[in-house]
Amino acid sequence: MNLKQITLKKIVSGLYSRLHKLACSFMVSRDQAYWSSLKGRYQGQRGWVIGNGPSLKVGDLDRLQGEVCVASNKIYLAFDQTKWRPSFITVVDEILWPKIKDECLRRYSRIHLPHMLCGVGALFNRRLTYWRSLPPAKTEPKTELRFSPDVAIGMHGGFSVTFENIQLANYLGLNPIYIIGCDHYYGGESDVVSGRVVEAKVANHFHPDYRKAGELVNPAPIEGMNRAYEHARVYADLNRVKIYNATRGGHLEIFERRDLDEVLTQVENLNHTD
Repeated sequence: MNLKQITLKKIVSGLYSRLHKLACSFMVSRDQAYWSSLKGRYQGQRGWVIGNGPSLKVGDLDRLQGEVCVASNKIYLAFDQTKWRPSFITVVDEILWPKIKDECLRRYSRIHLPHMLCGVGALFNRRLTYWRSLPPAKTEPKTELRFSPDVAIGMHGGFSVTFENIQLANYLGLNPIYIIGCDHYYGGESDVVSGRVVEAKVANHFHPDYRKAGELVNPAPIEGMNRAYEHARVYADLNRVKIYNATRGGHLEIFERRDLDEVLTQVENLNHTD
């Protein structure tokens, strides 16, 4: 590649970068009214944050029909087995999103994403809704609490889409918030480095087709995820929001545990009474 080609490549790259930033800014501004309309929509109602771990059972989803549920990514793999559908869908993984974008657009009526995933080609797709990405929750909560109370301003990242989903559930006014399917353990990733792409080795999700062996994926840095969840717990304690981990088993102990079957039985009894 000669000097002229290198210079042209830099110019094109710079123009695309500027165009991408403008597109992201436009999308965030465009969607601000939508986010504002969601604030406190389900104030005081219970809600659910659905993880995609191996503990998630389709039968549990069947029992959540009519409940306010925030889910993500490939939860559509359960759709052939249940009439349940999530209330809100999010995707935050920049490696996963291009792989599942077409299927998501086919399966979901609206998809919520961080602005960093905005593509120039999605400028006029109203089914894609963007929030502004705020600095990730990497520090100690006592140093700076990074848990957004206002999604119209943005959300903080936390190495797991579940962290953003908890912020969204809180913004919707949901209280208590029950987390299920968050096993918080990824086999074959004991030596991962945050931000370094790895090959999937074993099944770590509720459906056998969720990941293929050898597929390039972002690893799950458990230590960073724990730090983010600590931000969520501190925020919840300060604001009288109850966040419970109702996952069947798993390794997430930052939130108070609840037995899923007991909670679902209570929900079903209350719905029957209503």
